[in-house]
Amino acid sequence: MLSIEECKKTLNKDGITYTDEQVKEIREFLYILADIDYRIFQQRIERERQNENETKVIYLNINQQNQNDDKESNSLHPGIYRRAS
Repeated sequence: MLSIEECKKTLNKDGITYTDEQVKEIREFLYILADIDYRIFQQRIERERQNENETKVIYLNINQQNQNDDKESNSLHPGIYRRAS
């Protein structure tokens, strides 16, 4: 936990002076916010771990699909796609 003096030094930079009681309240509030943020972060990490275990990846391999066909496939037609003269 940060000391009151460290917190006062940071808070009083903008020319606004805070009492020790105000600094303590601000510090406590920021620690509560940090705790909430950390818990949300931990929940997100846990959800991602669970989703990794449940996620199934389907790979699409066009070459594999072509191997099932008896004839060879060529996507370019030499008579239509030519260079302009």
